[in-house]
Amino acid sequence: MPYCHRCGVVLPDEEGGKFCPNCGTLVIAGTVDKGQSNGLRPIKQGISRSSRMKGAVIAAIACLIVISIGTLLPVDPYEAQHLLQEFEGIEQALSSFGVILIFGNNLMHSLIMFTPLLGPVYGSYVLYSTGRVVAAAASVNGTSPLFLLVVTLAFPHAWLEFISYGIALSESFWLTLMIARHGLKTELSSALKSMAICALALLAAAFVEIFLISVLS
Repeated sequence: MPYCHRCGVVLPDEEGGKFCPNCGTLVIAGTVDKGQSNGLRPIKQGISRSSRMKGAVIAAIACLIVISIGTLLPVDPYEAQHLLQEFEGIEQALSSFGVILIFGNNLMHSLIMFTPLLGPVYGSYVLYSTGRVVAAAASVNGTSPLFLLVVTLAFPHAWLEFISYGIALSESFWLTLMIARHGLKTELSSALKSMAICALALLAAAFVEIFLISVLS
């Protein structure tokens, strides 16, 4: 079975094919090899579903670790007061506009996390900052930051957001990998499906969050 000598994708068997359907490289007779040139592994079916699920779980666990670090690090009382006031102002603004603004805000964060290379850096910043807000709230209210984090994560909308961010960050890795393999086109359809799943999960999370705010306020 022939493979593209540049990206490693399986080439169609039909006669007369001059270009790779994945990367567009000109296929010259006698230059098509078995997918081993340039040290590339042949791309036959893209990333397997099991690998994607494992990647999303690992990314979600990494999200939990980052937010925990932000929560457990000491916070200065003045910084805690400032962070909490800033967060409450943002929360009130988002809540006043309802589901659409909460969903849009979380979706924006999620889409940036999909970005190759940049996604994990941005995601770590957002999650660490969230952990600092939890630490600030615990400091101001005189409670254990770890206890407050556990309570926060007990709400269903928090888990929906974590699942979405885990999917986004893992997809950022797959996109980066496929770019390195010159197989970006192969991965784009999977990335769009992942974005759709994240959008639905975050929309559900926004509805749950608004409902909980209305009940608890």
